[in-house]
Formats: sequence, C-alpha cells, structure tokens
Amino acid sequence: MVEVLEVTTAMKQIAALLIALVLAILAWTIYPDKVDEDRPDPGFLATDVFFRLGDVVISVPVVSVQRLTEPPINSEPLPKFRRSGPFGEPRWFATQEYKAAMRKLASERTQPAEVSTIWLNFGPYGTYGEHSVSRGICPKLSSEWSQKACHNQLRTELKNLPTEFHLSTETGLEVFANHHFESYPNTSVAALIDEVRPVQKVGKAACADGKRGCYAAILVTDELFAIWPYVCAGASEEICRNKLEAEGAEIQNFVRTELRTD
Repeated sequence: MVEVLEVTTAMKQIAALLIALVLAILAWTIYPDKVDEDRPDPGFLATDVFFRLGDVVISVPVVSVQRLTEPPINSEPLPKFRRSGPFGEPRWFATQEYKAAMRKLASERTQPAEVSTIWLNFGPYGTYGEHSVSRGICPKLSSEWSQKACHNQLRTELKNLPTEFHLSTETGLEVFANHHFESYPNTSVAALIDEVRPVQKVGKAACADGKRGCYAAILVTDELFAIWPYVCAGASEEICRNKLEAEGAEIQNFVRTELRTD
C-alpha cells in the first residue's frame, strides 16, 4: 500500500512538472513579454535611429524618442513600449517586440523611417526608467549633445531649448486634434496651432487661458514644424515675446546643427 502511494505521489509530481513545462512553452509562444526580462537595456536605449520628416532627416538616440506617427493617416508604427504580461503585470522597460520593431523601422542611416510626427525629449533621461543604469547609457551615446542630455547638462549650454518638443510635417499636425489640456478639455492643441497660422520662421504662441495653457509653433524648414508647450505666466508681454522667440530660434538651430543628418 505504501509503495502504491509513493508511486502515485511521484506520478503526480511528474505530471505537475509536465504541466508547468507546457505552460512555460505556451507563455513563451503566446506572451513573449512574459519571458522578456523586465530590465533596462543601455545598448538599445543608446542606439541611433533615423527619421525623415518632409525635407529633413534627423538622428536621435532611442532614449529621446517619446512617440511617433507615420503618414498618411498618422498611425503609430510601433507596438506598445511597456505592454503588460499575460496576467496584466506592468513592465518598466522595453519588450523584445518593441526593440525589434524600432530597429527594423529606423536603425539604418541610409533608409530613414518616414514619419509625420515625432515627440522628442531632451531633459534628464528617465522616461524609460533608465535612471538606475544611466552610467551604462551615457558612454554608449554617439553624440556630444546626447551625452550632455544624459548627464542633465544640455540645457546649461542651450538654456533656451525646451525640454521637449514635437517635430511634424503639415499632415502630421492633424495628430494634435487629439491632444487636450486636462484643465481645458474642450481646447485641443490643434485649435491653438490654428490660431497661430500661418506658422512662420519666428515663434508664435496661442493659449487656452491667459498664459497658462499655451503651445507654440515655428517653421524649422519649409516642410518641418516644431511645436512645444510654452509657459510664460505672470511676465510682461515683452518678456514673454522675447522668451518665445529665443526658444523658437534655439529649436531651429538645434535641429539644423545637431539633429539633422541630410
């Protein structure tokens, strides 16, 4: 009787191991995120990627890219950066699927990805949770400006450069119809851009409420727009105008001298 119980127990253990193995294989096949280690990848984040917007080709490291859309209908070409695992577990770092898609889309200098909008960040890198490995990212970055951004030193030199801005083609501006202010849900960024049309090579801004909810726009080239959140509450008209013009000029110069590769 004891032998029978021992055999039965052993069979149950083997069956449990087989079930666990099958489930692991299924998770690998159906939910690749589940087996992706959720950890930062300095090499990937420092990878240079290349994009064409209208008449301009730019290069930035992956870590600077917040979001992008493709023509002609401003669709998003990449999977979710932090898609959850099979049981809804949140991720902090890029999935293998995202990495592969980004590399396929934009890693070739000679074949830049054509996009209609791209949202860039040049503040202290942290959107992808990489603060804990910043020392691993910074040395891998290929440009001096991106290394300075990684060390939070870029705006020490370029004090008028906004921490973030969007670059867009004419058709890409339609994306901003879906961008609203939390405090002013009935006002879209697109409506504010319409207020400053025609966009020119000097910065112009429009606001939803005084100088609190504002966006600015400027032409970088004949086919490339820059759009950014603009804040100048409590200052005189002259100070705000000078600030706006300085930020617009800094963006133009930064795109032309640091980001542009064509």
